[in-house]
Amino acid sequence: MGTPVQVEGYGPRIKAAGQYVRDCHERYKNALAARNQVIVEALDHGYTGHQAARDAQVKQPHIIRILSMSDPDLLEE
Repeated sequence: MGTPVQVEGYGPRIKAAGQYVRDCHERYKNALAARNQVIVEALDHGYTGHQAARDAQVKQPHIIRILSMSDPDLLEE
């Protein structure tokens, strides 16, 4: 099979990379929540779902899913 090789120093790097992924995911969720709030506000003020979908670069059923969530804390994907 081969000689076992002692590998060191990867643990902290892997942990740091994992934390970076978690941080980026949290920022992503916050950005989605902010976008969704703007969409809801725009629709409340007369902006059409078609326009919102086009501007957010999503399909119109996605806008309907955003609107179906009444709790602002749930305005995430």
